[in-house]
Amino acid sequence: MAAPKASVRPLWSGWWWRYLLLDGVAAALAWTTLFLFRKTVIEPRRFGMDIDTTPDENFWLAVVLVPLFWWSVYALMGMYADVRRRHRGLEVRQVIRASAIGGVVLFFALLLDDVTQTHVDHYQTLGVWLGSHMGLTLSGRWFWTSKVVGHVQSGAWAFTTILVGRKEDNAQFLQELEETPGHAGWEVLASMSEAELEADLGKLGRWLDEHALDRAVITTTVSKREAMLGWVAVLEGKGVELLVVPGAFDYMAGTVRSTNLFGIPLVNLSRTGLGPGMKALKRFVDIV
Repeated sequence: MAAPKASVRPLWSGWWWRYLLLDGVAAALAWTTLFLFRKTVIEPRRFGMDIDTTPDENFWLAVVLVPLFWWSVYALMGMYADVRRRHRGLEVRQVIRASAIGGVVLFFALLLDDVTQTHVDHYQTLGVWLGSHMGLTLSGRWFWTSKVVGHVQSGAWAFTTILVGRKEDNAQFLQELEETPGHAGWEVLASMSEAELEADLGKLGRWLDEHALDRAVITTTVSKREAMLGWVAVLEGKGVELLVVPGAFDYMAGTVRSTNLFGIPLVNLSRTGLGPGMKALKRFVDIV
C-alpha cells in the first residue's frame, strides 16, 4: 500500500520552463502591441502626421529587458514553483496582481515622459499595454494550467497522501473521497489509526522519512484529541501540506484558512512562512 521514496524526477518538475517561455513571449508581444499603438495612434495624434513604425534599437532593447522584468516579478511571487499546485483561479489572481503592480512600475519608469497631447493619451497607453499583457499572459497560462489540472485529476500527477486519525474516521474520509469527481487526484499511500500512534508515535515520523509524501490529512477533528498536537508537530516537522477535517468551531473562529479540494471541505493548517520566490531571493542575498 505504501511506496518508498522515488529517486526519479517527477514529471511536472520540468514544466516551469513552459510557463517561463510563454510569459516571455506574452511580455514581448504586449510590448510590440504598445509600440504599434503609440506609433499609429498616440504620436500621429500629437504631431499631426504619420509616424514610421519600423522598430528601432530602443524597441529591440525593450523586447529583451521587459520580459526579464516580468520573469523576476513572477519568480518572486512563486509562479514558477511547484506547478502541480497551480489552478486557474490562482492564475487569474496572480496575473492581475502582478500586472497591476509591475505594469505601473514600468509605466512610470519608461513611459511617463513620453510626449503626448493630453493625459488621456497616457491612460490609453497604459490601458492598451496592461490589457494586452494580461490577456496574452492569462491566455497562455490558462492553457498550460488546464493541462496541469487535467493531469492531477486524472491521477497521473496525483498528490501522495497519508490519513491519520481514528480508524472509522479514516474509513469515512476514504468513502467520501471515492464519491468526489476528483478522487483520482489523491493517491492515498497509507492510513494510520489513533491506536497505532498512541502505541508508537515515532512510527509516523519513520514512515515519513521513508516515503515521498505531498499531503497528510488528519481525519479526526483536532479539537477532540489533545494527543493530536503531537501528530501535528511530527507532520509539520516533515514539511508536508497538513490538512484537517474541520469542526464547527474551526469555521466560526476563523483562525485558519479553509479550502475546498475536489468537493471535500478541509482546513489547511500548513504554516506557509516565506513564499517560494522570497525563499529564492533570501538564498541569493545570503550567498551574495
